[in-house]
Amino acid sequence: YASPLSTMARVIKTQNSGSLYLPMIAVNFANAILWTTYGAFAIQDMNLWIPNALGIVLSSCQFILICF
Repeated sequence: YASPLSTMARVIKTQNSGSLYLPMIAVNFANAILWTTYGAFAIQDMNLWIPNALGIVLSSCQFILICF
């Protein structure tokens, strides 16, 4: 989830989000939401939903970078 954020400084400096691939970020976001929901509600496993909740946050940061 965090690997595209390695280009964050370049995106902010150049104000060009071309290095962030929107379809991949959207799929990562959907994946994180689904696994978080499954881990939190279906099986109540913190080891599953906590890392994926972090993935939701990181994917949201990437969406914000693309928007700006």
